Amino acid sequence: MPRVDDIQLNDIEELPLSKMKWFNEATKLVKGGIYLLAGEPGSGKTTLSLQLAMDVAEQDKKVLYLTTEQSPSDLKAVMLRLLGGEIPEEIKENMYIEVLAALEDLRFWRSHLFEEYGPEPYRDTRLIVIDSIQGGGVAPSARKAYEELAKFTRIAKNKGVASILVSHVTKRGDIAGPKDVEHHVDCILQYRKAFRLRPLFIPKNRFGPARLDPFILDMGERGLRPSPHATPKASVVKGISFAALNVAEVQARVQVPKWGERASLKAPYLPKEKLQHIINALCQLPDVDASDLVYQISCYIPKVERIDYRFEYDLAIAVAVLSSYIQHAVPPEYGFCGEVDLRGEIRSNIELIFESGDVERNEDLVQGAKKTLLNPIFLEKMKEIKRMFVPSEIQEDLSSFLSDAGLNVDLVGLSSLTELPPLLWPDLEN
Repeated sequence: MPRVDDIQLNDIEELPLSKMKWFNEATKLVKGGIYLLAGEPGSGKTTLSLQLAMDVAEQDKKVLYLTTEQSPSDLKAVMLRLLGGEIPEEIKENMYIEVLAALEDLRFWRSHLFEEYGPEPYRDTRLIVIDSIQGGGVAPSARKAYEELAKFTRIAKNKGVASILVSHVTKRGDIAGPKDVEHHVDCILQYRKAFRLRPLFIPKNRFGPARLDPFILDMGERGLRPSPHATPKASVVKGISFAALNVAEVQARVQVPKWGERASLKAPYLPKEKLQHIINALCQLPDVDASDLVYQISCYIPKVERIDYRFEYDLAIAVAVLSSYIQHAVPPEYGFCGEVDLRGEIRSNIELIFESGDVERNEDLVQGAKKTLLNPIFLEKMKEIKRMFVPSEIQEDLSSFLSDAGLNVDLVGLSSLTELPPLLWPDLEN
């Protein structure tokens, strides 16, 4: 029985990457490492797998890509797009694409890959990709199929061959299949979608620290690359309440749950049910997968002893959450005012001004509102706001009130959350 002092440490030997050195910022591609790459359809799982496979193959190291869903022809078409139309000779020579009809067929590949006198084309393979482990109609309860997968990757690990296992996710964002798969692997890379951005989370990593803040990637014609907005940070947004005559500072931070923890919403002194409605509305935006994350939301309202939450702050909270999620800042001179309903529509809740629905017929209310807006403390705070996003239904009238108060604010009318991202971050649509 060996004592601790007798045990030899194994050095972690990396598979060097030449064109994807940015991958080392997220984690390392290690010889014998088992990686689980998960995400919803269209998030870029195959793209990243092919990028890594081609990078390794271009350095004269053999790669075997086992596909259970797409045909080899389809994968070659993706490779040509990623490479700009021409495949280098090194990749042609060292990368093999084979169809894997079922996970049970990995028995065949065990003998071909890992036996001392296996077939020449597959000898000395350094990287294996299985795309995907749910292909061929593997049910989450099909334990025998997953046990065969575990045997295969365990032998690959002992032989120093790295494995990338591509996995689907459930509608709730959980990795499909038995939890045993997640425990078995060394590293989990999980994608989210945010327009053309791909926030990448690493909740488990035996080769380095877990990455619970998003590592933001851009998806383009030539594949995935780091976004200039890759440094995680909390967002800060100004929320405006005309009913309370105050400018609140809304902060939000979005991250993946820690390993073994559940998604949660941490928002001291704020109405959590209302905040959950706002998050649910954000999840309805096209190309946004913001479910099952950890949300930390704070709302600082100056000179208020306790949080006096107004629905006018809804829009600011929605923007702060989305800003942190995609790691795109909001200009400090922008302000937001509006209630967000369950459908993601922006509504007015400014009863102070629009109580009757026809302000021209209620002159006393109009004059009272103007006097209220002339509150010197509120006006001083509003001077910092140069552009404000408000419900479309009050844009014209509110513009008149602000002008009478001597404020030069560019008002942008919104009827739905879907209109907001292109206005705030036009580069997301490119």
